[in-house]
Amino acid sequence: EHDMQDIASQLHPIDYLDAVGENICDVSGTCADLFESMVLILCTCAIIGTKGSPVPHFQSGLPFWIVATGKIGCSLVAYYCHAHERFTS
Repeated sequence: EHDMQDIASQLHPIDYLDAVGENICDVSGTCADLFESMVLILCTCAIIGTKGSPVPHFQSGLPFWIVATGKIGCSLVAYYCHAHERFTS
């Protein structure tokens, strides 16, 4: 952190904000790509499950249940990390 503060103090404010903006755009672009991939895979699984099953409602909803279970698990882990490791480095 000390090295970063030294570098940041030498930059002009416009250059510093430009570097921050570029990093934000990189992260948001990566997140958008991941979200797009997840949505495409989820929709494809739902369509294949609907077309390939004699009981279409069960297998078309299965990918959504799997994603929901993963999101609940991620939320629980994030809460645990926030609550129990809040003041550690």
